[in-house]
Amino acid sequence: RELLLVRRSEAEEKQPRPAVGPMADYFLIGPYPAGREFRRADAMHEKVLGWVQQSRERVLILTGQSGTGKSSLLQAFVIPRLRAAGGAVVLVRSFDDPLADLRRQLIEPGAVWTKPPDDLAALPLEKLLDRALAQLRKKDAAARLIAVFDQFEELVILQHDGDARVEAVRSFLNSVCGDAP
Repeated sequence: RELLLVRRSEAEEKQPRPAVGPMADYFLIGPYPAGREFRRADAMHEKVLGWVQQSRERVLILTGQSGTGKSSLLQAFVIPRLRAAGGAVVLVRSFDDPLADLRRQLIEPGAVWTKPPDDLAALPLEKLLDRALAQLRKKDAAARLIAVFDQFEELVILQHDGDARVEAVRSFLNSVCGDAP
């Protein structure tokens, strides 16, 4: 019997194996990368994409238990679909200074401008956003600029009230909810 199992095992080893990518068919610890599509059996990935596309709210908050796939859903499904549809999407994953990260990404070539103007770095963030949106709307009057703050709760949990970064983000969100574009 043991000899039969060994022979069967040897025969299986000689069989050609299907080619799979280095990340195929196993569970990932951490968010799925943008190159690997994320889909959920309950189609929540489609629902969240539709919600983001159809909403005209200035601030949307996607919450859920830790480890439920929020980051994967955004990075490996929603954001690539929004970009493919012509949207400008910036993914901010910095609790250290998310507004500085947002600014840095907006002025990178390709995010909004092919060749960003030299004066952008000196602008206040609100003015930079105005200019970015005006640039996007030159091509499409209905263009949207979407900033995704992933792991946002880290800023709230790991910093204390009164921290300059927390206050800056609070002020930024208030301005976005107000009259800012």
